Amino acid sequence: MIIHFIRHTTPNIASGVCYGQSDIALADSFPKEAELVTNKLKQQQNLGLYKHIFSSPAKRCCLLAEEVQRLQETSKQNRAQSQNSIIIDNKLQEIHFGDWELKTWKDIPREESQAWTDDFIHVSPPNGESLLQMQQRVNNFIDSISTYNAPIVVITHAGVMRLIASYYLNIPLIDIFNLRLNFGQIIELTISEGSHSLRFID
Repeated sequence: MIIHFIRHTTPNIASGVCYGQSDIALADSFPKEAELVTNKLKQQQNLGLYKHIFSSPAKRCCLLAEEVQRLQETSKQNRAQSQNSIIIDNKLQEIHFGDWELKTWKDIPREESQAWTDDFIHVSPPNGESLLQMQQRVNNFIDSISTYNAPIVVITHAGVMRLIASYYLNIPLIDIFNLRLNFGQIIELTISEGSHSLRFID
């Protein structure tokens, strides 16, 4: 089975603002960035064979999912059978920053942000979630698709993709933020007879 995990494109938000599950619009560069993503997908041999398209409920993911769906429908390889709807799954959401959402980092009380920085694995922002809690729901998503035997595509967030990499590459949670993921980044996961491989598509 092949799974393409894709990070959403650039959001329309100022730098220095804390955001996770807030529904943010996309930058004006979306059409160009989406085209770059779909052009990369065109180069993959399984294009047109996606059995399912999954997406985080965030608008910045759903809009890219629609572009992938459109590409799927126009693929010669799959034109006759491409009736795939987009499956929205809350387990694919970015980490929830709770009361910090849409605040600038400098406006977050120092004692709160420091406690989280010191132990972001177990400590959650006020009314938010910890990385460990997020990992549990991402692992639940992985379990839910483990029985699929046809290629699927998943449009989601950097946090989710880092946890996917952590799961399959045994990266300790403390180190996952060392994994750099650009907007529109594609990761290809191949699972075959109990083994798996992960590669970045540039």
